Amino acid sequence: MSTIGRRTSESKELVRISDRIAFLYLDRCVVNRDSNAITAIDERGTTHIPAASVGVLLLGPGTTITHQAISLMSDSGSTVVWVGERGVRYYAHGVALSRSSRLLDA
Repeated sequence: MSTIGRRTSESKELVRISDRIAFLYLDRCVVNRDSNAITAIDERGTTHIPAASVGVLLLGPGTTITHQAISLMSDSGSTVVWVGERGVRYYAHGVALSRSSRLLDA
């Protein structure tokens, strides 16, 4: 895996799990990356969200997410889940760093 063009986060830079937003639901928007934040762009404008502060990002219908945003969410130890309208149906998810206790041990 190449890290050209970006620096991966150190464990000391990540937000404590108790300080994270449990989940964030987005639909009908474009999710992109801007430095260490994800941006949600819709007809109302652009919203910047610190990626390391989100535990689970729920992506509803009409959402497009870039590879850079997924990479940032993974690097931040966050889970991304593709769901139906209002989170009713589950379609897929990305596995976060929390699948092991390696970062807790560090």
